[in-house]
Amino acid sequence: MVEQHHCAHCQPHEQISTVTCSRCGDGVLVTGADDDTGTPPLVLAWLEQHGWDTAADLICGTHREPASGFSLQYPEPDR
Repeated sequence: MVEQHHCAHCQPHEQISTVTCSRCGDGVLVTGADDDTGTPPLVLAWLEQHGWDTAADLICGTHREPASGFSLQYPEPDR
């Protein structure tokens, strides 16, 4: 797998799959993968290495939150 960065003009426009965050719609373009088989394991591993949650829905690192029913509690600062 090769990670590349392109401007909108130079990005691939044929034979691509789009992997998007289910919360914001941001994502990545994947080339060379069969769209009919879902997101390839190698792509899922890359997403996880870049902060994505791939357990259920694909969620980018910007929008990861604790599971519903849980809340983060921070201790009061010492005064």
